[in-house]
Amino acid sequence: MASAGARCCDRYGVRVFDDSTNEVRLSACVVTTTSTSTAVVVSLAGDIDLSDAAAVRDLLVAAIEANPALLSVRLDALDFADSSALSALLVARRTARELNVPFEIVNPQPRVQRLFNATGLDEELSVRTE
Repeated sequence: MASAGARCCDRYGVRVFDDSTNEVRLSACVVTTTSTSTAVVVSLAGDIDLSDAAAVRDLLVAAIEANPALLSVRLDALDFADSSALSALLVARRTARELNVPFEIVNPQPRVQRLFNATGLDEELSVRTE
């Protein structure tokens, strides 16, 4: 499985399989991936809309395919998300479930949390605040 993830990550210029931090700058979003032996933390910053959602989805799925003990998606700095961003998160969550990888959303901004609440995703996603 790791080789499929490596191909995806290579396309965006990042690897998630070693103990390192990598950053990918998309058109309106920055994706920072930090990997350790026990978890992968993916931090999303800026805006995620249709222009970046597919890349974000691919990066999240690749991180999950690396089979971490936990995938934590930090939304502290995510200012805007539309329905395509929600779809990317749902695909990632579904992939995590299929591969038995724990998946959590951490610290969504109030605007993003309202979107989760309005769509009912607050009950579907494991969301925690610190």
